[in-house]
Amino acid sequence: SSVTISPDSETYPRTSDNLNCTWSWSGGGSDVHANVTWYNGTQVMFTYNNVSGSSVLNSTYTHKQETWNCSVIAYNETASSSTMTDSVTIKNSPPSAPFVQRNATNVGNNYSLVEGLTYNFLLNTTDPDSEDSLQFSSSSPDASYCSIDSSSGIITCSSSSQPDGLSDRFWFYAFDGTISIGTYIDFNVSPVNDPP
Repeated sequence: SSVTISPDSETYPRTSDNLNCTWSWSGGGSDVHANVTWYNGTQVMFTYNNVSGSSVLNSTYTHKQETWNCSVIAYNETASSSTMTDSVTIKNSPPSAPFVQRNATNVGNNYSLVEGLTYNFLLNTTDPDSEDSLQFSSSSPDASYCSIDSSSGIITCSSSSQPDGLSDRFWFYAFDGTISIGTYIDFNVSPVNDPP
C-alpha cells in the first residue's frame, strides 16, 4: 500500500506543474475509494471524500519552496486502510523562453542595423514564480554597441563607433536568482557613406 505524488524528481515539480496524487491499497479489492487531504506544510488546504483513483492539485495553488503533502485513507465496503502519505517540495520554475522584440514585434534571431542610428528593443520573458525579480544581462565576444538595462530588459544598440559592415552575435539573458535563460540576435550593420 502506498501513495505517490508526481511529478517528483530533482528538478520537479515546479510552480507550473499540477500535482497528481495516486494510491494503491493491497487489501482493498476492486471497489476502492478514498478520502484525500492536501496539506501545505501542516495546514489543511483541501479535503475530498469518496475519490476514485487519483486526486489532482492545480498548480495555481502552489508556490516555490512550499512542501505539499497528500494524505489518503482508502476504503471499501468492509474495511479502511491506515493513513498513507507522500510529500513534495515545489522547485524553482525558470523564466519562459525569452525573445527580443521591437515595437511589440518579435525580431527573431537576425536584425539589420544602420550604422550611426540608435535602436531600442525589449527582452520579453515572464517568470511563473511571481515572487522572483528578473535580472537581465548581455554578452558578445567581439562588440559592445548593445547594452541591456538590468532591471527592465530594455536593450539599446548604437553602432556609431563600429567599423563599416560589422556583423555580431549578442546574447541576452534573464536570471531569476537560480536559473538563467537566454536568446541571441545576429546584428548585421549596414554602413553609411561617410563624407570625406
